[in-house]
Amino acid sequence: GFSFQGRPLELLSAMSGLEAREVLNTQPDIALALVDVVMETEHAGLDLVRHIREECKNRIIRLVLRTGQAGQAPEDTVIQE
Repeated sequence: GFSFQGRPLELLSAMSGLEAREVLNTQPDIALALVDVVMETEHAGLDLVRHIREECKNRIIRLVLRTGQAGQAPEDTVIQE
């Protein structure tokens, strides 16, 4: 297994917004999520962030948003939304 600063580290993955929600529901102690803004739809990543922050009321998890589709998700728009 992996460790970081002497603590165990588990890497989880999801291939869609729906799968990410399932992972988050079964693993409530996730500390960091790397989220692609553009997944199965142009806003799937932003929808996931809203789900985490508003529906799950999770303000503890750190969210890092990135995308390989910069034209579809301009940085200014992503930050504002």
